Amino acid sequence: MNRKLSFTIADGPIHWRTHRIMELCDYLTGSVLEPLYAKDGLKCERRFMDFFTFDNTSDPLEPVGTIKFNVPPLFAGRVGELESAIRRELAG
Repeated sequence: MNRKLSFTIADGPIHWRTHRIMELCDYLTGSVLEPLYAKDGLKCERRFMDFFTFDNTSDPLEPVGTIKFNVPPLFAGRVGELESAIRRELAG
């Protein structure tokens, strides 16, 4: 007897995993930078967005470490806005 399984996953919110430093970098990109780009009427290409990166001395699979943030050229002069958005997101 040949059986098949079909299922559909409804669109829903993206649940980010943030218990590793590298995942937190991805989370901050999606929850802080992407909305700010969209607010300015721009769409960002995630594969080119490496503004949040972990420090090379940090183990990317560990829950603690140092995150480096390189301000995107689009936001030069708007560092205060970025810092506020990051703080709000992390305060959660």
